[in-house]
Amino acid sequence: MLQRLEDQIAELPDEIHSEIPVQEFQRRVRELMHFKLSAADLVHLQAASAAMQEFLSDPRNLEAIEQARSRLRSLREELAHRVGVSAPSLPSPVYSLDGDIHG
Repeated sequence: MLQRLEDQIAELPDEIHSEIPVQEFQRRVRELMHFKLSAADLVHLQAASAAMQEFLSDPRNLEAIEQARSRLRSLREELAHRVGVSAPSLPSPVYSLDGDIHG
């Protein structure tokens, strides 16, 4: 699904591709490629894809690309929060001395 979104972006004419919302959308897609997505996450991707399809049919419809970008942003924030909550890490010592058995 993420590859499909990237392909949709690639279809855009160069003058539209340089628009800030489009560039931000593309950046969000690339960021999401680093996460493991669940089946539930596909709902967000499908909504973003539908909004992107609207934008492709009418590139003047910046509201559609903003809606797609917003969907991806909320998905990315949710994924980042999930990763942060599910994988707590122990604090590491600030320093350790050679031969120190406690650190």
